[in-house]
Amino acid sequence: MAESHPPKRRRVQDPEHGQSTSAKPSTPCTRGDLWLDDGNVILVAQDGTGFRVHRSVLTANSEIFRDMFMIPQPEDAEKWDGCDVVRLPETRKDLGHLLNVLFNVGNSLLSYGQRIPFEIASVMIRLGSKYHIEYLRADAIKRLKELFPPTLDAFVNWWIDGKSRGLTDARYPFPSKAILMAHRDCIEMLNIAQTHQLDAMLPPIFYMVSLLENEVIIGNDTDYGSEETQSRTLSRETLVKIFNGHHRLRRQGVEQEELILRALPGPSCKTYDLCARASKDSDMRILHLASLYRMTNVLSAPTTVNVCDKCAKHYMAEWKDQRLKAWKDLAHTFELKTEWPIKSN
Repeated sequence: MAESHPPKRRRVQDPEHGQSTSAKPSTPCTRGDLWLDDGNVILVAQDGTGFRVHRSVLTANSEIFRDMFMIPQPEDAEKWDGCDVVRLPETRKDLGHLLNVLFNVGNSLLSYGQRIPFEIASVMIRLGSKYHIEYLRADAIKRLKELFPPTLDAFVNWWIDGKSRGLTDARYPFPSKAILMAHRDCIEMLNIAQTHQLDAMLPPIFYMVSLLENEVIIGNDTDYGSEETQSRTLSRETLVKIFNGHHRLRRQGVEQEELILRALPGPSCKTYDLCARASKDSDMRILHLASLYRMTNVLSAPTTVNVCDKCAKHYMAEWKDQRLKAWKDLAHTFELKTEWPIKSN
């Protein structure tokens, strides 16, 4: 059973970082999973879960914590097992993830090549920024740039070329060895990128969000807990950009299918009639017409057609050109002011 401590007079916290002075008695707290017996400070999350850790590690990694601990405390400041108590506005889950990474619980969590869950990367960016722990923020951004890169060639996921990458589940579309990220996590990633000025990642993130089901995008996905709801709720302005972009992607998708839908063989085709008939094959046309309802995946690998080699190469070249154009137009598609495509150094 988790231990708790009785309420004592506590310090009034700065709602942003947790600075405090004497105040009314607090409610009882409960031990969290991270409880170091030789720790000398207890950080308490918003739900009363406490984590006993070392003050020296916090101050060595964060100037915010360092400044916080330099503030003189009153004699009647809240104590727990003889340790100072600092109450923070973070959720139990977020604070736990931050401290587990800082205190290297489980060892080598940040070793590159060790895949970390997206929820931990999210904390590393959000709380790494808030508490000025730059190496955590930088590590998470480096990992996420692999998923949302500045070039189409580096943009690899289930939607782009999943079969050749051995991906079988669209719910986990990224083959990255650095981070485990579900498709629906792109919604929270979009909020993070907008809040923390990760502008170079915005176009591909918007694109990935637009491929989600509408009910997930607008926040009717009931699989999330209450702690996660706010981080996965998009602003009205962002929703408008997504759905306007969705409409533009459909138009681009139709343009990509134009060669097949109009049954136009390539200019160097020597079996024009045969290839035209193959392109007009009813099953083929029904398949492509039926696909238009979902034709927002304009960055997918080229569609294959049962025509001669010259026509196949023609289709492939046209598709690749239109695919690259769609990539370069992503910022315009989603009404973003971000510089795009990113200019190489």
